[in-house]
Amino acid sequence: MRGQGQYYQRKKFRVFMVDDDRDDRQLFLDAFDELHVNIEARAFGNGQDALLHFEGTETLPDLLFLDMYMPVMSGLECLQKIRADQRYADVFVVIFSNTRDIEIIEQAFVMGANAYVRKPDKFATLKKILNKIIAYKSQCLTYELKQEYCMLSLGT
Repeated sequence: MRGQGQYYQRKKFRVFMVDDDRDDRQLFLDAFDELHVNIEARAFGNGQDALLHFEGTETLPDLLFLDMYMPVMSGLECLQKIRADQRYADVFVVIFSNTRDIEIIEQAFVMGANAYVRKPDKFATLKKILNKIIAYKSQCLTYELKQEYCMLSLGT
């Protein structure tokens, strides 16, 4: 893809993961390490911690992966706060969960999620999914597509 390489050369791609499961966070970080692309990946244990980090920095993520069900602040609550604040308008939000509840998934899209991905069972599948999402988001950025036009759903 022409655009993907151009974007990676311009700047480091920032990816944040919000999930209460420590093992899932570590797998996520390990997968990005193995993708060998110019990425800064960070992980948070709940939505509240992620939002506190956002408030203390001007460096926002290009991609934000939110688990649906977490203590302190759920993924949907975090999504609602993100979409209510114009500073986060360009953050591409991926709901990354095991839920198969279509109504909840639809609610996430209505609330402003850009993608839904069911957590895969295999590490190799996780890497493929993350690579596809990075490539897709990179194209949206390279061609300066408005955030509301960048929606994606991937099956695993």
